[in-house]
Amino acid sequence: MREPDLAIDVALYPVEDFVVERVLELITHRLLRSVAIRIVSSFYAHFGALTSIADVRWWLRDRLEILEQLYAVAAVTAILTIALNLALRAFGLTVPDWAGPATGFVVAVPVSAIGYWSSRDRHRQQLRDAVQAAVNLLDWDLAVGWDAGRSSHRPLTIRDLARAARTDQLQDVLDAGVTGGYPLSRRIDEFVGDFERRTAHSAGLLVPPRANTLVAQTIREMRQAGYAAAASLESGAGNLTEFTARLLRGVDAAEELELTYDRKAARHAAAERDAAATKRAARRVELQGIAAAAAHDVETNATPPDRLSNLRRMATLRDVAAADTFAFAASDEANAIPEWRQRISRARDAFQAAVLGTGYDMDPRTHRSWIAVTDELRELDNALTELGSLLETRTRADDRERSTLDARIMERHDALPTFVRRLLERIDELRALAVQ
Repeated sequence: MREPDLAIDVALYPVEDFVVERVLELITHRLLRSVAIRIVSSFYAHFGALTSIADVRWWLRDRLEILEQLYAVAAVTAILTIALNLALRAFGLTVPDWAGPATGFVVAVPVSAIGYWSSRDRHRQQLRDAVQAAVNLLDWDLAVGWDAGRSSHRPLTIRDLARAARTDQLQDVLDAGVTGGYPLSRRIDEFVGDFERRTAHSAGLLVPPRANTLVAQTIREMRQAGYAAAASLESGAGNLTEFTARLLRGVDAAEELELTYDRKAARHAAAERDAAATKRAARRVELQGIAAAAAHDVETNATPPDRLSNLRRMATLRDVAAADTFAFAASDEANAIPEWRQRISRARDAFQAAVLGTGYDMDPRTHRSWIAVTDELRELDNALTELGSLLETRTRADDRERSTLDARIMERHDALPTFVRRLLERIDELRALAVQ
């Protein structure tokens, strides 16, 4: 259609009327175009998520409610606009022609405000449900790890993973709490699916509108975080860059969604979580110091007894670790080995008692190193038990069997420095940990 000639329009109408009409025409055109785009975009955005008859029914019901509200607002606005014009005419007042279109708008503003306040409780309930779904997503225990469901299980949440990622400790947390259990990627996918179901019926209807964007962003980023976790596990390379980035973006969106309902309460809850995290961190530093001191005592208390050996008397564990082989004097070995085992047993009991019942409060790295030291003490004790058993068997064997037993005993003597060396490596690792 050909655009009207500007010169003709100016000649036919007063300048001010022409300008006002053109401005109103442009505003109306752009408004209708924007509304049409939003309707189409909303249709395609939600239609793709409709997977059942129930979903379609809920989707249609929500849209019909919106149309009912729009029609009610339009009808009330029309009635009040007519009443206003009649009242103005009755009092002999008139509205300029250029302000005529604005009359309906002036009436629509209070009508819309009243409509919003009348449905505020429903909007608040929808927002409260969405925020609670976000809290569940962030704070429910993922229940991953080999000990899930047992009393020794350390709860691990998505919020915990994000906190560890912000302090560059995500790999340590995953190694301590995820290995050998239910796949993390699958659990994240289940949690995101639950969050999506809980927010589906209010999708696009939340007030403030920014909450709708945060819900969509949470679902998108956390879903991608689950995929990244699965890809990292399958590759075996331990590359957590993509998983960390997606996880932090998803958690940030969910935590911002928490602020939309009750900002003061959400900030108070966040402050309490930070205080609890600070307290836990201080406790972990304290337990690291206790465990390191106990490991030092293990090195002192688990030394071989003061008996003749191929090394000097009063040999330390580090002397044994540096040797190629270790054996007590043949005449004294049968008594020395049980005595050494008793020393190891007392050292192990004292080491475990130092941090007994605090494994849940330990830093994951401290807990892992503490278990490693305990395991190496057990391995050394088992090696000495086997050596003592061979020595006892040799006393009852004939000459033909003794040659075979002597070879096995020599192998045990050569292996002892290896067991001691591994124990000292675990002790050094525990003492060198720097828990922040």
